Amino acid sequence: MQAGLSLSLISDAMGRCFGYWNGLRAGGSAPTLLELDPFFSSALTECAIAADVSGPPEDFAFWAVGNALLPYVKDTRPGRSFAELHGELGDSLLWQAYAAVKTRGMPHFAAFDYDGPVPGIRSTRELFLPFRQPETSDIGDVLTVVEFSTDPVPRDTLGASQRVPLPVKSRRRVLATT
Repeated sequence: MQAGLSLSLISDAMGRCFGYWNGLRAGGSAPTLLELDPFFSSALTECAIAADVSGPPEDFAFWAVGNALLPYVKDTRPGRSFAELHGELGDSLLWQAYAAVKTRGMPHFAAFDYDGPVPGIRSTRELFLPFRQPETSDIGDVLTVVEFSTDPVPRDTLGASQRVPLPVKSRRRVLATT
């Protein structure tokens, strides 16, 4: 994956999601899913895909797909693994993003060409947020906030991802701006 993706591609909504996640971090480690506020997370999960990354890479599997995303995704459904959907894992930029988030324990932002059923959509913007398992510091789940765009991905950023250095916002302020 290449670095240097323009942060201008991150929408205000994604910035708020990152700020909320960042506000949950304790001592620099990723939060657990148990720490999510139901009020905020219900809106967040409508536009997100959740994946279990606790096992080996070939077993990474989706366990939830937000209702707002269902018309835009072809085969991404709960219970389906990356290997089942994408074949060779090492060749999938999407799988590489999930693997990097699991390994580093830090959020990433990526932009990809869209390959889905909705005409006119040309790209996705995806914010990958890691969540650790409650009993360990290992990353067990990744919540990916997805936005769709009619704009193409600039060629120099296709599949690029990076740690997202957005400002920290307090939990209360983030909730008030949603």
